[in-house]
Amino acid sequence: MEESEKNKSTKNKKTFFIFFQKIFLLFWVSALIGHYLEVILSHLNQIIYGGDLWVPIIQTTIPLSPPYGIGMIFVVLVNIPLIKKYKLHPFGAFALNVFITGLVEYICAAIIVAVAGYNRYWGYSGQPFNINGYVCLKSAVIFGIGATIFIYLIYPLLVKMSRLLKKWQFNLLFWVLFLDYAIELILLLVKGGVFN
Repeated sequence: MEESEKNKSTKNKKTFFIFFQKIFLLFWVSALIGHYLEVILSHLNQIIYGGDLWVPIIQTTIPLSPPYGIGMIFVVLVNIPLIKKYKLHPFGAFALNVFITGLVEYICAAIIVAVAGYNRYWGYSGQPFNINGYVCLKSAVIFGIGATIFIYLIYPLLVKMSRLLKKWQFNLLFWVLFLDYAIELILLLVKGGVFN
């Protein structure tokens, strides 16, 4: 009896670790895509509306925007089961994505302001329908569109690509990206540069 409980515990730990690997890789890919999406949208805004060119502030070697990674984790964890189980319509997924991405952006901004006293990464004070300048309707709708495209087009492609990897390749990819990101975050914290 004791042996089977040990096996069950070991299996649960392995299952959790595989889940963590997948979540981290989802975070990493989404944060990378998010950075370049910001750059593209900023250039389009400048071309179409003559606005200022705004390039996201990135303090790591690989340009990652963590709020996008965090947002996509929640979008995938909430939407994919609903899509599979209840055949959630893309418009329903979009509405849910607007809410999820808006909530994640608001929480990320609130944490940054609580820790640093201000948010130098983004601000929507001048935008209509904003909440405390942390989030606005326009950004939530844009992020909702992006998240819907992600879960219907990009996420399935990522799942297929990850299944093509052998177990050792998947583990190597995870460890290289995870250790790089962890080391960079530690260095930023040591330098005190995360919120400066």
